[in-house]
Amino acid sequence: MRHFTAIMAFIITVCLTAEARVCPMEECLPQSSILNLQSSILNLQSSILNSQSSIFNSQSSIFNSQSSIFNFQSSIIKGDANGDGDVNISDAVLLVNNLLGTTAIGFIAENCDMNSDGDLNVSDVALIIKLIMEGDNTMGPGDAEDPDVNGN
Repeated sequence: MRHFTAIMAFIITVCLTAEARVCPMEECLPQSSILNLQSSILNLQSSILNSQSSIFNSQSSIFNSQSSIFNFQSSIIKGDANGDGDVNISDAVLLVNNLLGTTAIGFIAENCDMNSDGDLNVSDVALIIKLIMEGDNTMGPGDAEDPDVNGN
C-alpha cells in the first residue's frame, strides 16, 4: 500500500502543471517513465495477489486446526487417562497419581472425569476400575450402554 501511495503521489505531482491543469500522461512523462510506472503498478498488483493468497492460506490453516480440535474432542474415550485408546489399570494408576499430586506427561484429565461432575476424585477412580472389571473399555456419554448419558 505504501508503494501504491508513493506512485500515485508521483503521478499527481508530475501531471499537475503550474496552471493546475491535468495533462495527459504522455505529455507529462517520457515513455520510459510511463513504462516504469506500469511495471511498478504490475509489481504492486502482484504483491496484493500474494498477500491475498497468504491470507487465504492462513484461513485454510485455521480451518484445518479447528477441524483437528473437533476430531480430537470427538475421539475422547472415558477413562483413557494416557490417550492410548484403551482403558486399563495404567489409566487408573495415572488418575490416582494425579489425585496425589503427581501429574504424568500425557495425562488427559478430560478423559478421567467419569461422572462428568467437573471434578477429578476417588469416584472417578472407582468408575474407571468398574469399567475395567466389566470389560467395556469404550464407554462414553451417549453410548447405547449409557442411556442416561452420565458416563456410567
